[in-house]
Amino acid sequence: MQKRLNSLSAIAMAFVLLISACNMVRGGTTPLPLPATQPPTLAGSPTTPPTDTPIPASPPPGSLYNPADPPTVVSKINDPVFPSSTGDNYSVDLYERPFQPDNTYRPDADIKFSFLADDGEWYYFSTQLVDVNPATKTLDAAYGIEIDTNLDGRGDFLLWATPPYTSSWTKNNVQVRADANHDVGNRRPLLSDAPSKGDGYENVIFDGGKGPDPDAAWVRQDPKDPSYLQIAVKKATIGAKVFLWNPWMDFSPVGPDQFDFNDFFTAAEAGSPYASSSYYPLKALYGIDNTCREAYGFTPTGHEPGICNPAKPAATAKPAAKPTNTLPAPPPPAQPGSINGVVYIDNNGNGVQDAGEPGASAYWVYLFAGTCTGSSISSTTSDSNGNYSFPNLSAGSYCVNLFYSGSPVKPTNPQLISVSSGGASRVNFGIVPPG
Repeated sequence: MQKRLNSLSAIAMAFVLLISACNMVRGGTTPLPLPATQPPTLAGSPTTPPTDTPIPASPPPGSLYNPADPPTVVSKINDPVFPSSTGDNYSVDLYERPFQPDNTYRPDADIKFSFLADDGEWYYFSTQLVDVNPATKTLDAAYGIEIDTNLDGRGDFLLWATPPYTSSWTKNNVQVRADANHDVGNRRPLLSDAPSKGDGYENVIFDGGKGPDPDAAWVRQDPKDPSYLQIAVKKATIGAKVFLWNPWMDFSPVGPDQFDFNDFFTAAEAGSPYASSSYYPLKALYGIDNTCREAYGFTPTGHEPGICNPAKPAATAKPAAKPTNTLPAPPPPAQPGSINGVVYIDNNGNGVQDAGEPGASAYWVYLFAGTCTGSSISSTTSDSNGNYSFPNLSAGSYCVNLFYSGSPVKPTNPQLISVSSGGASRVNFGIVPPG
């Protein structure tokens, strides 16, 4: 009996020791590690429990996120291929120069169309060239999109892509630049202020995946048609829902730091693609093509700087004659008059187009009622011989303004002129070459 009690006591003592050992492990100086899913609490960290905040639908900057195929086109620009009577006009920063210095034509440098599409996240700009480079069977120039967000004729953003291009979206070789100091266009946007040089689009806010948003812009050669170059930029990067835009092509030595190009170079330094011009052939500004500007997000009035379709004068309805008790003989109907003229290169500066002085094509001429103030009532361009015309004008006083700067114009610019009923008035502009 005593031996059995001793056995029971030993078992009880062993159980007590086991319980004590367990308590020592749990309450000792070496605690068990916390579960891996529970982060340690740092000094000064908030103690508010987490809430069920939904995950944002858009991925954060830097994630693997790229554009898709462009959706439906919402804005389009047509650019007539060279030669074009309205294509190259250095005085208003409009170029049609898809040529190498030796005058070799480059179809991959000649813009045909440019399209803008958009979705909730992206602006897609697709520029179609006449063809790929016949020597390399691809696109070998720099292509860009200029964006004017405040509609003042001065570009605010420039999307700029350089080769080589691939058929899939990539962030390589594409930039988003901004004009932070607002010197693009110099004193007069689009018009030449040469020689007067700024620093163009000097602020690079995205460069090949580097920037505040490393996914801001992408580029590709359209996999369905290699003559298309496509650039996509996030809407948030531009930050505007209303703007003017136009495409650029450039394989010359100039670049984004020399916009507007016609402020950096005089007409003589730039050269001309037209054999009839006194500045022929091409010199500093070769290998460049661009277009007029198109509106996005608003209905243009036609008076926006560089707009593709300038405003035309509205038709004016004539008031009906008041009835009278007598029937006098009606006066003869008024006959429409006209203003005609020629824009030419006045090499000797005498204000007369002498033999051998060529007409100057593709220059804009604007017509105003009365004096050259307010809005123009009509506009046209000089043809391949420099001739222009404003037909079907009512008798009265007018002002004719040649859209040109950089050297003297003889006899003067603008010019006031009167038009009589059925009469034809003439206004010539002689552009005196610089120097």
